[in-house]
Amino acid sequence: MSKVIEQWKSVVGYEGLYEVSDLGNIRSVERIMFDKNGRRHLLQGKPISQSNDGSGYMKFLASKDNRKKCLKVHKVVVHAFLGLKDGYIVNHMDGYKSNNALSNLEYVTVRENVTHGIGYKKTRTGAHFHKKIGKWISRCSYNNIKVHLGYYDTEDEAADVYQRFLKSINQENRYAR
Repeated sequence: MSKVIEQWKSVVGYEGLYEVSDLGNIRSVERIMFDKNGRRHLLQGKPISQSNDGSGYMKFLASKDNRKKCLKVHKVVVHAFLGLKDGYIVNHMDGYKSNNALSNLEYVTVRENVTHGIGYKKTRTGAHFHKKIGKWISRCSYNNIKVHLGYYDTEDEAADVYQRFLKSINQENRYAR
């Protein structure tokens, strides 16, 4: 039986103060502090408690230069281990916002994240049924513009047109069904 070894890295922007593990744990770093009289004190490193932000994401309170800030654990884990990736957001692959292990986190586009989050819905991505006209609608947002792709007799036709459109603009959605 092999023991899992937790890997630790500095929290980006809080180097020398906090570390984050690949399992989603946070700890403060042992360091020397000076009080207002100039005396040195050893501040022991310790695990930092996390709490739910009310929408399911875990957060912790970080302090630097006498300023406190709440940081989301999933973002801290990914930034420390994978770096910052502009234009992408962090997705919890298993859908559980409290599972902040690096193995459960990935960078995705906003479109992929939305699709992944509603992957349990009954309709296919890009297809919506219009009750008044009795047809399936295919539409998409591109560069903040809503693009109407047409009306179709079947859900599959509407979803296929949506996927072809995404492919034509190099925005394929790997979570689409």
